[in-house]
Amino acid sequence: RISYRGRKRLRYVLYEAAISLVGKNAEFREIHEYYRTRKEDLRLAAGLTTNMIANMGKEGKHISMDTLARICETLDCGIMDVIELASDEPCTTRGNDNGKTERKNHRERH
Repeated sequence: RISYRGRKRLRYVLYEAAISLVGKNAEFREIHEYYRTRKEDLRLAAGLTTNMIANMGKEGKHISMDTLARICETLDCGIMDVIELASDEPCTTRGNDNGKTERKNHRERH
């Protein structure tokens, strides 16, 4: 996917080069088709809506456990294979603060 930020002419040249490769080279066409259809294949196999798939790519959007379970069942994998746990803010316990930073962050969140 080419970003809309940056130089318009450079985006145009990159797009034209990619389209030319896809149109004239069977291997590139196959790769393009694979990446174009893999989300749609997952969506159909898991019984998901297009909005569910779109929300997965948006920062700050929540995905239900039901949706995650459907994906895991379809891909025959565990939930930790499809998600990554990340902290909202760093939690430091270095030095001699005896966990004060961690307790302070815990109080602020709750």
